[in-house]
Amino acid sequence: MAKKGYMKKLHPTRLVDLKKEAKQLYKLLKASEPTTHSRFKTAFPNLFASKNETDAGTAPFQLKHAYALLAQEYGFETWSSLKEHLICQDMLFRKNGIHLIHAWFNKAPQATDYFDKNKGYLLKFWDDYVICGEEYIQLLKLDNHKKEWREIGYNWIDPKNIQAHNVLHTAAKANYLNL
Repeated sequence: MAKKGYMKKLHPTRLVDLKKEAKQLYKLLKASEPTTHSRFKTAFPNLFASKNETDAGTAPFQLKHAYALLAQEYGFETWSSLKEHLICQDMLFRKNGIHLIHAWFNKAPQATDYFDKNKGYLLKFWDDYVICGEEYIQLLKLDNHKKEWREIGYNWIDPKNIQAHNVLHTAAKANYLNL
């Protein structure tokens, strides 16, 4: 979890946007912006030459430290764990496909009830549950995994077959990282 008092809530976002946030944070540090400097000094006191160090430019900061700081501030131990969490939450969302969503829910039981009655594909991104058709699956470039979809019962949140779900998860993650 985050170390000291500066905590941020992770809202639905794209990985590319979080990377931009880290780069901007690093630029602000290099420009000796006081608030940013203080955030880094609190998170990484051992990287400053002495307790009286005030010039961030003399501390050995790299962009990886900005990634690590963001991870801490969002409540994660490492950038890798934040990145993996974000990918898992966001990899099935495509803004340009919202019009292809048949039904949208913020609670799993309602989504499952609708799915059981109307069929389709039951997906989850962030805190939302959606039912979509083949068109959205094509947009995700997961339509070539018909066998796996059938084996999981077209249900991403409660898959019938974990191995098939893992295949789909790996493909969805790779597609997301190639956006």
